[in-house]
Amino acid sequence: MRGRVCPLHQGPHQPGERQGKQEYERKHIYQAHSRSPAAADTNPAYQQTRQNALDLQAEIDSYKGQRRKLEAMAEKQQTILREAPEVNKQLADLQQQRDSLASIYEQLLNRMGQSEVSKQMEISNNASTFRIVDPALLPLIPIAPNMVRLIIMSIFGGLAIGLGLVFVLEQLNPAVMEVDQLRGLGLEVLAVIPSIDDEERDRRVRRTDRLVYALAGGYFLCIFGLLVFEFVSQAVLV
Repeated sequence: MRGRVCPLHQGPHQPGERQGKQEYERKHIYQAHSRSPAAADTNPAYQQTRQNALDLQAEIDSYKGQRRKLEAMAEKQQTILREAPEVNKQLADLQQQRDSLASIYEQLLNRMGQSEVSKQMEISNNASTFRIVDPALLPLIPIAPNMVRLIIMSIFGGLAIGLGLVFVLEQLNPAVMEVDQLRGLGLEVLAVIPSIDDEERDRRVRRTDRLVYALAGGYFLCIFGLLVFEFVSQAVLV
């Protein structure tokens, strides 16, 4: 046996029944609007919420577009930064080429200026008339150097240097050659040891002296012969 519980009937002025009806009506209206698209379209709250959602979606799409644009710009800047060393190298090469071309251009300008000057001088030379005042004379003897004078000066210079060298060596020699030198210094001479002659040593000394004298004489004869030759040559040419 099935039973059914019937709600108690309350008076029209009871607050429990009024609140229950209002809650039931709100739920019914909400379900009706949620189930019916036409009713949802006519609901102002729904329209406002939907419009806000659309605005938010549009703003999100705008932000996404800006983000993609910024990412593209960042990628472009990174590409530029990666290519910067290569670009700097190419710029340096171009600057070097520019300097080289500028130098070549300056040289060409200078040459062109020189060619213009030469051309003008050639034109002026062709237009002018030259007259020889004094003809050029070919010298028969060399003007300089004067070999006779140089040889004579060399002879006297050699003699002066030789005598001066002998005098200096004699003054620097600490050995005493004569007894009078000691007496001149105020020293008392007790005894004199005579030199012992050595024939072999004297022979070697004489041989060396003769060789030295022979070389000196030959050198002097060569110089004297050269002096005579130069003097005769100049006399013949004059």
